Parts: sequence; structure tokens; C-alpha cells
Amino acid sequence: PRALVEKLNELINKFIVEKYTAPAPNYYKWDSATQAPSSELNATYSDDGIRLVDGKQSHVNGSTGVYSAWQKTEDGKIEITLDCTNLAPRDTFKAYFAANSIWGVKAPANMEVSYSNDNKTFTKINSEVTKRAIPDVGEISDNVWSRWEYIVKSPEVISARYFKFTIYFDGGFIWIDEIEATN
Repeated sequence: PRALVEKLNELINKFIVEKYTAPAPNYYKWDSATQAPSSELNATYSDDGIRLVDGKQSHVNGSTGVYSAWQKTEDGKIEITLDCTNLAPRDTFKAYFAANSIWGVKAPANMEVSYSNDNKTFTKINSEVTKRAIPDVGEISDNVWSRWEYIVKSPEVISARYFKFTIYFDGGFIWIDEIEATN
């Protein structure tokens, strides 16, 4: 079964047109002895450059390892730039997050979206973010985690190649499941 899953993922990846760039992983394993992050990267949550746009949304259970995760940065934000490879008409921008206040994994304080054709000069979409909690239900629900959907809806369709998601920390960590730019 594992080999089949890997083959299917390879096949899916060949058809993904959108790619993205994100900050290098900075999510470290927890050191129980010091009650602080260790110096060893936690590869389970390191971004692979694909999982945020693979179209697969996951359950929120923290041990699934399907999230890309970052510890709070010095400037309190992370930026993920979606490259559509060509001009793409888009007006709805979504991101899905996991949250668990026990471990400091919180839904972001805010999310902004901007666009560009040259990946250098970006114009911010002047729309408020809508935040919606998605119930944690199902057979593998642990009733500890929650999922959040953040939506920025542009008042008009924007044709651009690059769309930047700027995500602001509210806690010590951000766990992202998926980002979408649709029309």
C-alpha cells in the first residue's frame, strides 16, 4: 500500500501547475528536558514545496504530519508566494490552518494577499479576511485540534502570475494545511 501511495503522489505532482515558495523550515523538535525547542529540525512538518497546493486537505490531528509548520519568526509573519506559471484570473484566496492552544499552535492573527506579474512589486488586495472555524469531527477526531479557513475575496477578478499570502502569527507556531487561489 505504501508504494502505491507514493506512486499516486508522484503522478499527482506531475499535474500540479501551481508552485510556491515559502520560508525555509524553522520548526524544531520539542525538548522535554528544557521545555523548549531543541536544535534539531522536525522533518515531519518541514515544507516540501508541494503539500500546500496538492489539493489534499487533511484532518487536524497533529500527529498526521501533513502540515507545513513554522515557529514564530522575528518579524511575526511568513510569506508564501504562489506561482501560477502564467497570468491567471483569480478572486478568491483561501488558506487552511490547524490550531491547538495547548501547544501554542494558534490560528493566525491575520492573512493578507497581494499580487504581482514580476515577483518583485506586489499590490495588496484591499479586502478583509474572513475567518471560519471548521468543526473537528469524524472517526479520527481527537477533540483537541481545530481547523480554520481564512478567505480573502477580491472585489474584482485579478489577472496575475504571482499571489503572495502574508500570514501573521498569533501564537508561537503556524501550521498550514493548504492554500488556494481560485476564481
